[in-house]
Amino acid sequence: MGSEWLATVVLEGVVAAIGLALACGSIASLGGKVWRRWEWVVLLGAGASAILLDVHDVQQLLQRSDRHMFLHDLLSTLPDRCLHVRELIRWARMIGEPSGILIGVSMCGLAGFARWPTEEELARRLGWLHRLLYGASLLFVVGIMMSRANFTFVLAHWSADDPDVDKALTEMIRVGVLQSGVGYSALLAIFFLPARVFLDLLVGNLIPASVKEDPVARKKWLDDHELSRSWLDDVRQILALLAPVLSAPVFEALAKKAG
Repeated sequence: MGSEWLATVVLEGVVAAIGLALACGSIASLGGKVWRRWEWVVLLGAGASAILLDVHDVQQLLQRSDRHMFLHDLLSTLPDRCLHVRELIRWARMIGEPSGILIGVSMCGLAGFARWPTEEELARRLGWLHRLLYGASLLFVVGIMMSRANFTFVLAHWSADDPDVDKALTEMIRVGVLQSGVGYSALLAIFFLPARVFLDLLVGNLIPASVKEDPVARKKWLDDHELSRSWLDDVRQILALLAPVLSAPVFEALAKKAG
C-alpha cells in the first residue's frame, strides 16, 4: 500500500509541475502591461490568500482537531505511533492543491485586463485557457487518485479481519473519493466557466455587424480568426474526459481492496 501511495505522489508531482508551467506561461502571455494594474494586484492577492488558507488547512493534519472533515476524522483514528502518516499525507496535499489554485488564478487572469482586445489577442488567450483547462483536468484526475491513495493508506494501518468491517471500509473510501470529486469539480467549474463565458462575450462584441446575422458568414469570420470554438464545446470535451472518473463503476473500482 505504501508503494502504491508513493507512486501516486510521484504522478501528482509530475502533473502539478506541468500545471505550474502552463500557469506561468499563461501569466507571461498577458504581457508587461498588466503588472501595473490594480486589478492584477487584487487577483494575485486573492490567489495568495487562497493558497495560504489551503496551506493552513493542510497544516491541521499534523494535529488532532475537533474539525469534522473526512480526512481529518480518518487521521484522528490512528495511534500515536503512526503520526508519520500525517506528515506524509500533508506533503501529498501540499503538492497538488496550491498548484490547482494557481492554475485557477491564471484562468481568471486570462479573462481580465482585456478591455479592448483584438481578435489576435483573444485567440491567444483562448488558446492558453484551453491549455490550462487540460492541465487542470489532469490535476483533477490525479487528485481523485491521490484522495483514494490517502484514504487507503490511512486505513491500511487499521487491523480488521471482520468481512463486515472490510465492507464498511470500502464504502467509506467510496464516499470519501466521491466527496473529493464533487469538490474538485466545483473548483474547476468556478475557475473555468466564468473566464470562458466572459471571453466568449468579448468575441461576440468583435464580430462585425455585417456578418452577425448571417450564420454562414459569422462562422467563416470566427474560423478565419481562430475563434470558432465555443465555451460549450470546451464543457462537452472536459465532461467527456472526466466522465469515466466520475462514474460510479470507476469509484467502486478505485475503492476495492480497502485496507
